[in-house]
Amino acid sequence: MGNMSYCKFRNTLNDLRECINAIEEREQLSEDEHQACSKMITEMTNFLENAGLAESTDDFDETYNTILREMKESDEDDE
Repeated sequence: MGNMSYCKFRNTLNDLRECINAIEEREQLSEDEHQACSKMITEMTNFLENAGLAESTDDFDETYNTILREMKESDEDDE
């Protein structure tokens, strides 16, 4: 266990970059991935606010909800 703690962030960094890219590209997500994305963003914004790294995330909420709506996989076929 002691040897694994040093790579916790290193192993997650590439995954985080992929997630950020998916958000920037407004990638269509399945329901499960959409929920995980929403929870991840909520965790990150709560951390930033609680750590004093962001004054308030209230203004962020509307933008982030718009992005999440754009990323939600549609049941309708594109015409």
